[in-house]
Amino acid sequence: MPMLAYHKLITTLLGVGYIPVAPGTFGTLAAFLPCVLLSIYGLTIPLHYTLIIFAISLIMGLLSTEVLIPHWGKDPSKIVIDEFAASVLVIAFVPSNATALISACLLFRFFDILKPLGIGYLDKNLSGAWGVMSDDILAAVYTIIIIQVLMHFQII
Repeated sequence: MPMLAYHKLITTLLGVGYIPVAPGTFGTLAAFLPCVLLSIYGLTIPLHYTLIIFAISLIMGLLSTEVLIPHWGKDPSKIVIDEFAASVLVIAFVPSNATALISACLLFRFFDILKPLGIGYLDKNLSGAWGVMSDDILAAVYTIIIIQVLMHFQII
C-alpha cells in the first residue's frame, strides 16, 4: 500500500471522512460514542490513556494532514482526524457520564460548526496542518471550560 494511502486512512479516520453528509460530526461521534456507551455500564477510560490517544491522534493528524494538503487542498471536509483528536481532548476533561458526554459532544459541534470567539480566525488565517487542527483544538478548549462551569454549578 503506498504511503499516501496510509495518510488518507489516518486523516479520514479509517474512511469515516468519506461519509457524504456531516463527516465532521461522524469524526466527533467516533470519539464520543464509545465513551458514552462505556459510561452507561459504569466504565471509564483512564485520563492518562485518553491523553495518550489525544497526543497520538494530534501528531499523526498533523503529519498526515501536511502530506495531503497539496493533494486535497487547505481543509477538505474528508479530513476528520482534527475533530476526533479535539473530541478526545474534551473527553479527557469531562465526567464519564452520558449526560456530560452528550452535552460536551453537542457543545463541541456547536463551536466547530459556527466557529465563534476566534475559532474562525484560526481556521481562516493559519495555514498547513496546524491551520486544520488548531480551530478544533480551540473549540475543544471552549467546550471544556463551559462543561467545567456547568459542573461547578451542578447543572450537569
